[in-house]
Amino acid sequence: MSIRNALDISKYFVIGPENTKGRPVADIVRAVVDAGFTCIQLRSKEAGAREMIELSRQTADIIAQAGRSDSLALLIDDRLDVALAARKLGIKVDGVHVGQGDIPVSLCRHYLGAACIVGLSARSQDLFDYVKTADVSQIDYFGAGPLRPSVTKLDCGRDENGNILTRNFEELTELAAISPIPVVVGGGVTEYCGKCDEVREMVRRPAGSKRDRDPAQTRAGLPAEKKHEEAAQGAPRPERGSVDQLGTRNTDLEEQLTELEIEMSDPDTYADNARAQALSRKYDELQKKIAALYEEWEAAQS
Repeated sequence: MSIRNALDISKYFVIGPENTKGRPVADIVRAVVDAGFTCIQLRSKEAGAREMIELSRQTADIIAQAGRSDSLALLIDDRLDVALAARKLGIKVDGVHVGQGDIPVSLCRHYLGAACIVGLSARSQDLFDYVKTADVSQIDYFGAGPLRPSVTKLDCGRDENGNILTRNFEELTELAAISPIPVVVGGGVTEYCGKCDEVREMVRRPAGSKRDRDPAQTRAGLPAEKKHEEAAQGAPRPERGSVDQLGTRNTDLEEQLTELEIEMSDPDTYADNARAQALSRKYDELQKKIAALYEEWEAAQS
């Protein structure tokens, strides 16, 4: 059975070198695979073909090492050329994800073959029209959204005031109801799974943060002359207690976020749109608090 027939987009992860905050893509992918995600899309608007092919190789190898090549799909965003080149080199790339303004689905299917996966995304309203009028037999799933503003979806359209256009639960529910194929929603969507908190922390934490540094490179391990130089420059030294308090506050907020994610993963939550919207706002607020607290903690550590 081809992976196209076993496609599972219930835990769909999008990753690229420009959104890992400097961490190697392979490190994030390894955590994602271990966390139980079912589909990985490599997406970059900056990386060249050679870099994307290498990232494809690394990702495919990690999936294979986990014994999940037949169940975890690896897709390339937009770049049919990268997908074809990678497959020619023996790299197990399972398909592509394209937009309505990219290479036509029919050409993707022609060059990749019947066993490969082809996903299509568009602005939600465009998808409504597309679903009603187009032949979707060559498409395996739709990508819709964003549900909330996302820095990775700045091209999704804006209203007359310049605000990023988003879609509400009613629109997405209607789209899922009329679509003959599955729909995946992007842009600020979180689903709880066993180790998602670990993946979230890896993506959030910048490379070179305290957890990633060699102890010898932290302030406590600085050579005496370096400490003296900083002291001479009047470098502030926060009280140990303040750093510990920041860590405790961050842990409390992370626990609240995890509890909220569990609640948001319950399908019954979305039967009550007002409740779902309230949880979504609370989730956004918690994320902002955690991000601000993390910056404060980093500043106190440096």
